[in-house]
Amino acid sequence: MKYWPTKLPNPMRATYEINPVPIVIRSQMEGKTRVRKRFSKQPYITTISFRLSDAQLPVFEYFWQNELSSGVEWVQMPLVSGRGLQYVKARFMTEPKTSADGRYWKVSVQVEIDELPIYSEDEYVQAISGMADVPDIHQIVHEQMPEDIGDV
Repeated sequence: MKYWPTKLPNPMRATYEINPVPIVIRSQMEGKTRVRKRFSKQPYITTISFRLSDAQLPVFEYFWQNELSSGVEWVQMPLVSGRGLQYVKARFMTEPKTSADGRYWKVSVQVEIDELPIYSEDEYVQAISGMADVPDIHQIVHEQMPEDIGDV
């Protein structure tokens, strides 16, 4: 398994959305629908972007072409999700697209993610039991915040 080079930045968080690959198959069978899972783990697809300097771009290009065999090999790479920054097993699905972005280079690529880290049963139980302590967002925005917060 290859690992994301420490000299390269993490994907830009504002530029991606994580989409699950459909995991359920539905088959019509004599009036009834049979439903079953295609995978035991939930795979995902996302398009991510990196903002690279002139020095980082050739490092990325070498890593993608030689270390990842032009996207054939899997890589452990950082990705931000609901659990914060996590390392996930990912594989490039498309060739990277590179464009000028001011003094930097913007590289975008679609990746498949083997699975996102999710809560264990214990973490889930702890999280939902602790949610009673989380203030209501409506109360915060409409009752506790000042009317005019100005330019923030």
